[in-house]
Amino acid sequence: MICPKYAKEREELFDSLVQILPNPNKLYRDTSRGGERECCDQRFVRNGLFTDGSKINNICGVAFYDPQTNYSGMYKVNSLASIFTCEATAILQALAYIDLRNVVDATIFSDNLSTLEKLRHFQTGSNHIVMAIINRWVALRHKGVKVEMVWVRAHAGIEGNSRVDWFAKKATELGEPLEVKIPYSDVIGTYKLKAIANWQKIYL
Repeated sequence: MICPKYAKEREELFDSLVQILPNPNKLYRDTSRGGERECCDQRFVRNGLFTDGSKINNICGVAFYDPQTNYSGMYKVNSLASIFTCEATAILQALAYIDLRNVVDATIFSDNLSTLEKLRHFQTGSNHIVMAIINRWVALRHKGVKVEMVWVRAHAGIEGNSRVDWFAKKATELGEPLEVKIPYSDVIGTYKLKAIANWQKIYL
């Protein structure tokens, strides 16, 4: 749930999140790949960060990358985590990093549209990681820090996005262990897949 002290701002917060996510249909239709690179380059002056999550051989890694300082945060999370949980955790870690840097504004870039859509349409009682992002975002806002979240297309030649993709994959090997409470849906989903795989081995 949203912290009670911020409950009155829920509607205003929701509107702000909607505004900061580009319309993906418009982006595909009207924006060339070169245009996307130009857009990201302009936002670097606002402390742009790139985030990503990866799952390789059931090992999960999350990462964020700061092109301004060339700093990357790499973390290894529970193998039961879904890609969505990895992507959302990367955004949450990026927000923590922004808080430590004491900047007045920042932009988080993600190529995972489903994660940003969940943030865009969040509701009280949503996935606890989504709500942790919302609460952190509001807390930063109360400190006077403006954070935007922007979707970018994957594999579009955006250097920062390509680098964070590499860091997320590397995090599955070298990432700092990070305790993350895995959503119940992730656990159920993992065991369902295992059950199906075992059934196929026996009966097919």
